[in-house]
Amino acid sequence: MAYRNIGISKMETWNRETLLHFAQNIQSEKDISKLERAISSVAETQMLCNYHYRTLQALLDEHMRNNPTESCVFRSRFSGDAEANNKDFEFILGCRANIIAIVRTLHSLSDIVSFVIYLGLGLNLNKSTKLPNANITLYHVKIKLETHTKYMELLPLLNRLTDNTDYKHLGRLSNQTKHSSIVRPHSHFNLKEKGIERYQFIFEEIETQPGSNEKFAETSAIPLIEKEFKRQNDIVINILHCLDKLVSAAI
Repeated sequence: MAYRNIGISKMETWNRETLLHFAQNIQSEKDISKLERAISSVAETQMLCNYHYRTLQALLDEHMRNNPTESCVFRSRFSGDAEANNKDFEFILGCRANIIAIVRTLHSLSDIVSFVIYLGLGLNLNKSTKLPNANITLYHVKIKLETHTKYMELLPLLNRLTDNTDYKHLGRLSNQTKHSSIVRPHSHFNLKEKGIERYQFIFEEIETQPGSNEKFAETSAIPLIEKEFKRQNDIVINILHCLDKLVSAAI
């Protein structure tokens, strides 16, 4: 059975050679190599998210085939049989593992893009825009771009990427995985739903910032990661095309 991707990669609509050609005129071979790896990592991040999503789908579909009715689903969860309980444990663990992997992988995308911007535009070569290696993040790169009017066209795209509640929510969840689980240990079956919609894995309620009284509400995990992947994917491609436009005049 063929499983659909979490989102359609549009990397093929972008020609990396324009940015690389510009960078080759200003960067060292070492930094060109870093830029090429960063560009490849953008595509790899999309592929990894899709891989984990297809694996998650396969687990859900297999469980659905083996438990076609509401009573089967109920027995799979509350069986007194040790083998059945172990299968249910492995199913839940596999689903949670893939959801967490998508969250972590997707969270890395914006900083990979910031590295492409940083080296692609040669920000490392200008004293006013150079950053310590540890600070090459989207947050710090945006601050440097704001000091140069020639990059004003790029900034709205970066703000669209980061000024979004779901983006901040997934970022907070990703950071929380360093300390505790983010997906409720037991999936929720909604037996009123049919098909794959009956499986409802939950992101727990979480503070918007450590120690904050404001919180991101408890959320169904799979719809959130689907929506946010597609949103980020579209904006990242627009950012890459904008980089091409910025450097084309200088080639």
